[in-house]
Amino acid sequence: MLPMGKPKHINHDAFSIFTNEAIYWIGFLYADGSIRGNEVNLALSIEDLEHLQKFRSFLSSEHKLQTYDRVCKLSFSSTTIVEKLSEHGIVNRKCHICKPPKVLENNPHFWRGVVDGDGTINTAGAVGLTGTYDTCKAFSLFMGDKREPIPYKKSFYVWSLKTKTPKVLYNQGFVQLDRKAVKATVRIDRRFKSES
Repeated sequence: MLPMGKPKHINHDAFSIFTNEAIYWIGFLYADGSIRGNEVNLALSIEDLEHLQKFRSFLSSEHKLQTYDRVCKLSFSSTTIVEKLSEHGIVNRKCHICKPPKVLENNPHFWRGVVDGDGTINTAGAVGLTGTYDTCKAFSLFMGDKREPIPYKKSFYVWSLKTKTPKVLYNQGFVQLDRKAVKATVRIDRRFKSES
């Protein structure tokens, strides 16, 4: 039998206190994370490797980032973290049953995490979100919009806001997915010049 390696360090209490950063990562995992038993997995496009490194840093984790094809992934086991995440609806096979936790429905850090994970932002800074009806509806209310989410496929819906993304979601100094933050904060001159 091969000797077991030294357990890799991780802050099991990372989600025990509601810091702005913890709330952001709860939102991001709500959108893009997965749970299997006591294991937490987060897989992103290789272009977002730096963002995954931010998550590992937040956890004070020594776990190695896995990269293959065009994907980067962080996996770790923690009963404490899994239990904390489950309190916010982040459970196994959550994608069709996600319902935003009441305590975070009006929290911009949570929604920034969700948008960074499952949202879209166009070059004009307009935001869109794909998810369950409850997720899209709660986000629309947070954004001050009363329109109903539009059915997309199976149990998924879409919602979008054509006006510019409010600065409340993206500000310097907050953890965020940089490539989306750039689009969200861009200032566009509405007086477009016609091509000659």
